[in-house]
Amino acid sequence: MMNRNKIYHDLGFSIRKVNEDEIEIKNSTFDGYLRGFFRTLIIGIFSVIAFLDLQHKQVPLSSIYEGIKYDYLWALNPDEQIKPIYNLYVLHDDDPTYFQRYPEKYPPQPYEEFRKPYVTEDFWKRHVFYFELIPIFLVFVLFFYPRHRSIRLNRKERVIYMQAFHKIFVIPVPDKGDPLMGMKYNRFSFYMFGSRKQFSLLMTGLVVEGKYTEAELLGCYPLPNPLHNMHLIKAMREFFTQENPEFLKHIGRFYRTPWLRPGIAFCNSFSFIRFPISSRRKIDRAIAEHKAFWNSLSYKQQMQRYAKAVKEQQELNEQLASEGLINEVNDDWEETEKSPALQDK
Repeated sequence: MMNRNKIYHDLGFSIRKVNEDEIEIKNSTFDGYLRGFFRTLIIGIFSVIAFLDLQHKQVPLSSIYEGIKYDYLWALNPDEQIKPIYNLYVLHDDDPTYFQRYPEKYPPQPYEEFRKPYVTEDFWKRHVFYFELIPIFLVFVLFFYPRHRSIRLNRKERVIYMQAFHKIFVIPVPDKGDPLMGMKYNRFSFYMFGSRKQFSLLMTGLVVEGKYTEAELLGCYPLPNPLHNMHLIKAMREFFTQENPEFLKHIGRFYRTPWLRPGIAFCNSFSFIRFPISSRRKIDRAIAEHKAFWNSLSYKQQMQRYAKAVKEQQELNEQLASEGLINEVNDDWEETEKSPALQDK
């Protein structure tokens, strides 16, 4: 059984406080796995280049540095490259008697005339540096992959909303009963390199048209503990049902970074940029439009939509149960994993 403070502490890896009435839950795919994948790929590529440099008895990564430096000089200061060539092959500085022996070569070709082919015909040689700036920028962006806006819970407006690039999906939260009644959750969803021992929390939202749409894999990647998905569901429910839930005292304005847990730190640290998918004004407008539409429905129509979500959640729970996975989550923070398929793992 996990210590309650440890549970709340680990929730800080996946939940951040937007304001007193709104929290955000991290997207595990875009705000965890992808960042870790890109960092592993970049480090791997640079490691191979460094190894090849060592094989050629060069300083590791010096081939990259020298290549960029060479292109930089041609792009910004071509005369530093052209002048030595002119001095050697036109002025023949290495041979003081050259013009005495070959008077027909005097006077030598003017430097401006000599350099003209280099600065007009070698376009790519001079401008490749500018094109190199693009991959350098991409490497920087991918290594410090920006944080994605994810699912948010707003208890003041009693809605859950998901931010996509093209739309904001708003899910109503009922005044009574399970706050997640309008959602379908699967705490045994696909988890990269999970080997059927670890899972992601998949939340699918029911929009007002009565159809399931935008789905997100939620939580910190890698998982802080095996029951983290279960704890996220409990936290989401408590946020709507309690005025001052205990877990919220352990949640800050930023996601917690565990420096002593290298796997989580590697995939989640040093990300200073956030994708501003939606402005606050756009979010408030989407919530207001949704609430206006939802309130225009009769109580019966609203319940029919909730009933559809509840039915599909039950069907999913039954399907998972047939695989030995217990998807249901109660309100007890001391709840343990009861899935038969995971008892020996």
